[in-house]
Amino acid sequence: MGTRFQSREKRKFRDGDRVMFNYMHPDHYAMFLYLLANTVSRHDNGSPLAFRLYYLNKVMHGLDAYPDIELPEVFQFMHPVGTVLGHARYGSHFCVYQGCSVGSGEDGIYPGIGDYVVLYAGASVIGRSRIGNNVVIGAGAMVLDADIPDDKVVLGATENLNIRSNSRHVLERRFR
Repeated sequence: MGTRFQSREKRKFRDGDRVMFNYMHPDHYAMFLYLLANTVSRHDNGSPLAFRLYYLNKVMHGLDAYPDIELPEVFQFMHPVGTVLGHARYGSHFCVYQGCSVGSGEDGIYPGIGDYVVLYAGASVIGRSRIGNNVVIGAGAMVLDADIPDDKVVLGATENLNIRSNSRHVLERRFR
């Protein structure tokens, strides 16, 4: 990720050293609606309000992330239209782009996703997959019942995965 890309993406969330929230920015609003639905769900499991907030997010942003899904404290939605997030274990500093899927396999087992993981447009992580720390799942990549070690970039699909080395801690800089 080049400096130009990083600075353009950071402008959405930062004003200098200050983290900002702009309710008029759709990505920020999608994150806010998820957090609100999740908070309501944790305090009143089965709340109709939590489901209504989830549904509002789905209608407004095309984001399918149930209120009881536990995303980490630090996460980003980048143009989350068409993204479906299942009941996986999500590590800290998780970032997801449009059209991504995280879901269970045929056996109902969900993936485990490490810290500092980015899923680019159209990427999927399904089933008994374990994704390490500092991993980039490239656009259109499909990881099905596969383990990806730390510090990797993943391209392709499960039968023909192309796994390359990723510079250690490169994704940590993205979230600073």
